[in-house]
Formats: sequence, structure tokens, C-alpha cells
Amino acid sequence: IRVVKDEKGKLNVLALIKETGRPATGTATNPTGNPTGNGGAAVKLPAVVSNARLGVDVRNALFSYRDEAAKSETTMKDLNLRVKDLSLSRTTEIEVSGLFQSAAGTFLRVEGPFAVLLHASPRVEGGEFQGMTADLDANFDDVEIRAGQAFSKKKGVAARAAGAIELSKDRLSISKLSAKFFNAEID
Repeated sequence: IRVVKDEKGKLNVLALIKETGRPATGTATNPTGNPTGNGGAAVKLPAVVSNARLGVDVRNALFSYRDEAAKSETTMKDLNLRVKDLSLSRTTEIEVSGLFQSAAGTFLRVEGPFAVLLHASPRVEGGEFQGMTADLDANFDDVEIRAGQAFSKKKGVAARAAGAIELSKDRLSISKLSAKFFNAEID
């Protein structure tokens, strides 16, 4: 996939999206003639939806983004994306890894392998989505960063983060967050 943002700020991928006309006025109805929407009531999911699952496996992909105005380019080579059990009834596992390369002119260069792992466990009770818990582990230790002579991070220097969140219908909370960059740590 190649995404380019031109000098005017327009993305080339937007050409793939069909332009829609003006939104219709009035109240939409379903096939029975009743107004659509639920008036703020909880939506009960059918069992086929809450028990469905999906898997995705993309290997050795290439993603490229170029910003012509900023004179920057970012590429992810050997991009791997694996989504296991994307569902509302099981723990979903998402892995993303690849070789990251980014440059902004001649001043900034970022390159190296990365890996991100996410586990998300949804809670559905009585056909209603109640919330989810998720944990994340990201490793950028082998990514090198060079910003002129002002900053340099070599391969193997710590650059990682881990965390956990809890999401409910009305609240998002971070139950755990830790990050390490060089010798600085947040816990």
C-alpha cells in the first residue's frame, strides 16, 4: 500500500472513496415502516454476532507513506499483521511487526525492527456489550534514531512500553502503564 499526501494536503487514497450526496432529511425507517434507532436503549446483539470470530494474517507486506510538503517518507517493510479470534466472545490477539524506516529530510532518520502485541477480552452479558480489558506490549529496542547531532539512539537501547486498560460503557481506565526509554522509566 502506498499513501501519498501531496503539497496541497490531499491523500491519494481518498480517490478510492466514493463521494456521497447531501444527507437525506427526515426520519429514516426500516422495512416495517418504523423509525430506525433505539432512542438510547441498549442494543442486544444476536448470538450469531456475539459468537462470530474472524482471523486475519498478512505477511511480508509493504506500507509506504510520503508527505510531499514535509519532505518526509515512512516505510514499513516485511510488515506482518496477525489477528487471531477477532470476536466478542473470545480473547482477541493482535500482533504487528516489521521493519520501520522513516526520514524527514536529511535531519531525522528512524529505522529498525519493531513488534507490538495486543490481547483484548470483551465482556458480553445477555447479548449486551459490557466492556473489555486489553493489554499491550510494544518493543522498539532495535530501532535506531538519529536527529542530526542533537540526538541518537542505537540499536539495542531500551525503547518499550506495556500497559493494560479497562473499558466499560461509561469509563476508560488505565490499570497499568510502564515504559522504558534509555534509562528513563515510567511505572
